[in-house]
Amino acid sequence: SDAYENFKNNVVKADSIKISYNKSNTSDYIYDEDKKMYLRFKDNETHLDELNNQQLKTKNIIIIETSKQVLDSEGRLYLGTVGKGQGIYISEGEAINITWEKPSKDERTKFYLNSKELILNPGNSWIQVVSNMKTVIIK
Repeated sequence: SDAYENFKNNVVKADSIKISYNKSNTSDYIYDEDKKMYLRFKDNETHLDELNNQQLKTKNIIIIETSKQVLDSEGRLYLGTVGKGQGIYISEGEAINITWEKPSKDERTKFYLNSKELILNPGNSWIQVVSNMKTVIIK
């Protein structure tokens, strides 16, 4: 399902998020209703913090769509994070479309919901950068 088109200006349920960068690189988040947090999985495995061996979790997830170009034979990428584009804000088991804007490399990225600057729910946030929203599945 094309996440962006499915809910242009509507809030949708977001109990699970799957981002497929390629066949062997995925990030998943599963909403934990009790903790009101998203638990993170990497390549279908529980993503653990190396320092305390606890599963990584987050309150807010922001997914932004940017341009991408391959820089070298190693497959290193340049992600165009200066400019503006589409995004998705996910928190508290729900997702909504947003936009992002970063006028220059020295300015911070700002996120907007219906033309107003987005105020995130209190807690930590993960930002995922994708080159195409079609790689994102929200259920």
